[in-house]
Amino acid sequence: MARWYPDASGSDLQILSLGGASRQQVSRNVGEVCYAPRHAPLQLEVERPAYTWGTASTAPKPTTRFKGKFNFGPLPPGWRELRDDDGDTYFGNQKLKIASYDDPRLILEPRPSTVLEHTPKKAPPKEKKKPEPWGIATMRTANYLKIDKRKHQKTVCPPEIQAQMKTFHRHIDILPNPRTRVQLPLINGDVRTGYTNSNYIRGADGNPKSYIATMGPKDEFLDVFWRMVWEDRVETVIMVTGIVEGGRKKCAPYFPQVDQGKEAVMQIGDFKVTNQGITNFGPFQKSVMELQLGKEKRQVSHWWFTAWPDHGVPTLPNSDAFDVDSILNLIQEVQKDRTPNTGRVPQIVHCSAGVGRTGVTIALQHAMHLLQTTGTVEPLTIIDTIRNDRCLLVQHDKQYEYLHAAIQRWCQRIGQEFYVGKKPKEKKEPKKPDTTQKDKAVRQEEKQISSSVFDDVWV
Repeated sequence: MARWYPDASGSDLQILSLGGASRQQVSRNVGEVCYAPRHAPLQLEVERPAYTWGTASTAPKPTTRFKGKFNFGPLPPGWRELRDDDGDTYFGNQKLKIASYDDPRLILEPRPSTVLEHTPKKAPPKEKKKPEPWGIATMRTANYLKIDKRKHQKTVCPPEIQAQMKTFHRHIDILPNPRTRVQLPLINGDVRTGYTNSNYIRGADGNPKSYIATMGPKDEFLDVFWRMVWEDRVETVIMVTGIVEGGRKKCAPYFPQVDQGKEAVMQIGDFKVTNQGITNFGPFQKSVMELQLGKEKRQVSHWWFTAWPDHGVPTLPNSDAFDVDSILNLIQEVQKDRTPNTGRVPQIVHCSAGVGRTGVTIALQHAMHLLQTTGTVEPLTIIDTIRNDRCLLVQHDKQYEYLHAAIQRWCQRIGQEFYVGKKPKEKKEPKKPDTTQKDKAVRQEEKQISSSVFDDVWV
């Protein structure tokens, strides 16, 4: 049985049957058309008869040949052309849930494949590399106690200062390291006007002036404190002490307190300090200070943590358990408040003496930076390092234990997996069976079956 179909030019082509030929073979029998396997584009070689209708037995010797791709028209509804893993064509019907190498335009009932998908393969999602857990060194409190409390040679103060040690210092046994001491410009050559019990502290990134650790200002030297803020262009001050603790004055009130939401102003030496407003965060508060010298004005964020007892650590109400979330909340808010210039100027941190609570606040920020950049941290090394710049930072073993607990809690809060001590051995996941070769063999078998079937075509 034969059918006639018009080609692109309108002439008739005689198609007797399709099927049976391999990809390399094309039948040259008069009046017969064969094609490569159905999973490949149909490469046809057909006779162009000199008359309109007839049969193969009566067909004359051809006078011309047509060679090229034959267009069988659109696929039946619901079918679509797809590609297998070898790049060969097959056909899929999502509604019928059938995938086959048989062309549904030629085969009434395509044979379902056992390895093909009836819908287009989605690109497999890129496997996210599981982040490595962060490593925190074991606490080892006994080793903390062995760290040298004063890494620098005994401080020798200028003679003008030695004559008034109690005036210039809160504790005469806690003196600034002369190598890293903050030195202000002298006024009229007076050494006393340039002296502060303050030290630059290196940051985890190696910046030698990331922080300024200082004692709480005394009433006689409020102007010196604000001069230090001005000279170093400080934008952030963290205060971790009360004004009075246990009936003892720990720090002079060096900034104005807002009363009933109104701005408060203090004139300190040549500086006009304006508290423009307070935001309360429970255990700490933020004040926005405007510092004015002459006609120039600058803004300083002042953070005051009020829940930290001297020589102790914050604890939960009616408990001895550490309250580390409060200090983490403070540092989180400070980091959110950063400006493009924040990392280029020092951050002032002070308590009363400027070593214990001050050291924990600085060391905690060190640890956060190291974990984010290297994935590991050794708190003992941090303390040993920053004590090269100022003595006694992280003053007591309880403060060290609090620091260690805060580092672990921070990892938990940000959802970061971590370990303490030695890194645990990774569990190897069992390998999934590789079916690639088996599937390929099945595909090849199905292609062979598809291309060997001989079907009459009616369209």
